[in-house]
Amino acid sequence: TLKGAKVTSSPNWLKQKLVSIGVKPINNIVDITNFVLFETGNPLHAFDYDKIDSRSIFVGQQSKIKKFNKLTGGSVDLNKEDLLIYDKKNALCLAGIIGGESSSVSEKTQNIFLESAFFNPTVVRNSSKRHTISTDASYRFERGADIENCLYALKRACVLIKSISGASISSEIFDSYNHDKKTLNKIPFSFDRFNKVIGFEIDQLIIRNILQDLGFQIIDHSTENNDFFVTSPSYRFDVNREIDVFEEVLRIYGYDNIPPAKNISFSLSSTDNSFQNFDLKNILSESLRNNNFFEIKNNSLTSYSLLDRIKKDSKTVKILNALSHDLNAL
Repeated sequence: TLKGAKVTSSPNWLKQKLVSIGVKPINNIVDITNFVLFETGNPLHAFDYDKIDSRSIFVGQQSKIKKFNKLTGGSVDLNKEDLLIYDKKNALCLAGIIGGESSSVSEKTQNIFLESAFFNPTVVRNSSKRHTISTDASYRFERGADIENCLYALKRACVLIKSISGASISSEIFDSYNHDKKTLNKIPFSFDRFNKVIGFEIDQLIIRNILQDLGFQIIDHSTENNDFFVTSPSYRFDVNREIDVFEEVLRIYGYDNIPPAKNISFSLSSTDNSFQNFDLKNILSESLRNNNFFEIKNNSLTSYSLLDRIKKDSKTVKILNALSHDLNAL
């Protein structure tokens, strides 16, 4: 928490930094959280401390609060699976996605509660898609933020807020993550399997150097093949399987350095009239085009709402895990 903040327009250097990457400046507090987000990759959220009911804050999934008013305007109907930051009365934040109107920072704000967190990527992704809300924060949480960097991002933002807004840091940092008992994901690395996957051999010393340069910690495991275990850096949330480590080695070694195969194998078509069908299709296609028809190729996926407007009784297949709102029906 920080007290005595003066919420005003940001200094020019901060505005220019944000504008240069396409972010609209709002006020000095919100601008600092956005600046630190892009600087460190860790999203932050600032609450108006005096608007938090009973000065009590909770994080979790619950079903009592039904509505959430976004700070950008409008409201959403909450699902029991949504992860919330809330007080005894209201949902203050749709965790990892967007803040709420009830606790947003304004020109009248004097005291600030600052939050830096790691949220489960799957939970954030599901809520983001459920409510069709995509933000800079949700984009990063969906892909896995660096849990070991939360504390640095929080301290960095505190120092900037103190220097720019004149606020004083009024409480100790509450850190709920046990850094000493963190579980390291030990990933096996087999040279034999690596060689079979890529089709040729890379010197073992080169592989070890590449992994160490990328920040992987090598845990030696005494075997005849010199195989070992690695732990990935905390910021590489996407590397958790052996095949992921293989890819890391190969992208640094260089795909262009993979020697070409000596043999090429492919299967021939067993249909005798394949060329005749091809010719027939070409003849028909040219004939239709010559008679003022247009040839188009449609995407199999499209928008459900669009199909619903075109034909109400269409037997549309709705995609359960659609990539986007515009490609959610077959």
